[in-house]
Amino acid sequence: MRVALLALVLAPALARGQVQGFAESYLGATLPLGEKKYDDLVEASFKLGVRGGVWLGNMPRVGFEGSFDFSPLSAQATSFVLNYDAKRIRFLGGIRLGFPFGRVLVYLRVAAGIDYVSYTGLFLGRRISDSNTGVAFDPGVGVMVAVVGLRLGAQLSFPIGIHHDAQNTVLDYTSTDLDMMFVIGAVF
Repeated sequence: MRVALLALVLAPALARGQVQGFAESYLGATLPLGEKKYDDLVEASFKLGVRGGVWLGNMPRVGFEGSFDFSPLSAQATSFVLNYDAKRIRFLGGIRLGFPFGRVLVYLRVAAGIDYVSYTGLFLGRRISDSNTGVAFDPGVGVMVAVVGLRLGAQLSFPIGIHHDAQNTVLDYTSTDLDMMFVIGAVF
């Protein structure tokens, strides 16, 4: 059923030669803006990821994307927790709307998927670890410029991760971040 729906969406654009694949990698920072519980746990962190998909049409362009990103979260250690290590992995799928202006492309995107968080540390001399899989929602805006066969740009997004774990108060929170990313990509 999904294949038939995808073929129905792609067929008119394919017939007009208006389908273009894209691949991107991104690197930047993620800054916590979420609820106090999350903000007290996590500091600004590094983030990297890859994204790929397809653009349809010319003006405006509609795109579909899939992405994977990784953040080794910088955790704020309390006086009881030492060598605290946390990481987040996200798998997302979504849509984007692009507006080309010559060599410049401005786009809006929204994606949703899985948000996996894990941590390890020492608590009163005892090793602890846990993980939780939650729901992610990631709206954003970006701009790309065509430069010598590549696309270079920047993106701002406000990803939200919803984690509810009644048995673990550390991983029971809703995160909201500001992501500031540099993007390099190609179209084919």
